[in-house]
Amino acid sequence: MASKQFTPARALFGGFLMLLLAGCGAMPAPGPSTRDVKNDAGPESGYAVVDVTPAVLPQLDAVKRPSLVETFGEKAPLPTPAIAPGDVLSVAIWDAGGGLFSPQGAATTGTETTVLPTQTVDIKGNISVPFAGQIHVAGKSTVQAQNAIMEALAHQAIRPQALVTVINAMGSQVTVIGDVKTPGRVTLNISGTRALDAIALAGGNTAPAFDTLLQLTRKGKTTRVRLSWIIAHPEEDIYVQPNDVLYVLRDPRMVTILGALKTNTRLQFDTERLTLAEALGQGGGMVDDQSEPAGVFVFRVEPTSLINALASGPKPAGGGEMMPVVFHVDLRQPQNFFMAQSFQLQDKDIVYVANAESVQVDKILKLMAHAAVTAGVIANKNGIAAVQ
Repeated sequence: MASKQFTPARALFGGFLMLLLAGCGAMPAPGPSTRDVKNDAGPESGYAVVDVTPAVLPQLDAVKRPSLVETFGEKAPLPTPAIAPGDVLSVAIWDAGGGLFSPQGAATTGTETTVLPTQTVDIKGNISVPFAGQIHVAGKSTVQAQNAIMEALAHQAIRPQALVTVINAMGSQVTVIGDVKTPGRVTLNISGTRALDAIALAGGNTAPAFDTLLQLTRKGKTTRVRLSWIIAHPEEDIYVQPNDVLYVLRDPRMVTILGALKTNTRLQFDTERLTLAEALGQGGGMVDDQSEPAGVFVFRVEPTSLINALASGPKPAGGGEMMPVVFHVDLRQPQNFFMAQSFQLQDKDIVYVANAESVQVDKILKLMAHAAVTAGVIANKNGIAAVQ
């Protein structure tokens, strides 16, 4: 009779046990396990896994970044600046006594000088000179413009001479906008103006260089480069050209840290570089009784050619230029802490620390214990009911 009284409780406990064991993989968790991340890589998941080794780090550091010099070239300024539409010119003309420019055409000795009113080079690149008409000066040096004027007057004036002076080089300007102190048009120096010079002429950037992007646009081409990268690599500080647009943009770099860390948050770079070890430290470190030191991952997108060279396991199908990749670092090995100290994070990286497998087992054991207590309570009630 006692056996019959306990049968419902035993059946209930057995049912709990079967459900728990069957649902082991469905237990609540903050994210995928180490095994999930590594085993799911391949064509279906759309990402590859790369184990970080001492041989991998130099290849990551060698990845090409956006480059001003590669996009626009290093075109040095002309030895003699060219006149451009929008420039304001002063033109002075001399001819021998009695010539076109003598007062009322009077016969005099010596030479006579006529200074024309200042004028702006029109959109077609022309200026007007009395008795010569329209003279095309855009793209010419001041000496070439003088020669063009003298040639036009050669058959009308007596030994004409001309002097052309650029009063305001409005056509030799670039636009600097964004996070600078005094955005606006900046006039290029006669000896050439580099990108950092142009920013300085606009009052300088208002945010730290490592938080600032420079976007250069020229004739339909645009490239963005971090300002600190230009400072560290002087060859990237190229000469700007008339009508370039420099957009200085404050764009702090961020990484997100998730998983079995004491703090899950977004970290903003406060220096030029942020390493994996520093990010883990700023997240409060791994939780002792929860984290899996062998399951430290960095999620990002890298060039497909690089990942094909680094990843030894399954890779996503397709031939795009960029590929999602998960970098894996096993911090159970003491020597790998040096790699974590050298692994440089990038903007928008996700750092994830997986839970230890034992955490899921512990959850199951607690639920089983709870199920056993529940079954005991039910059995006890059944026993009392039977006695009554």
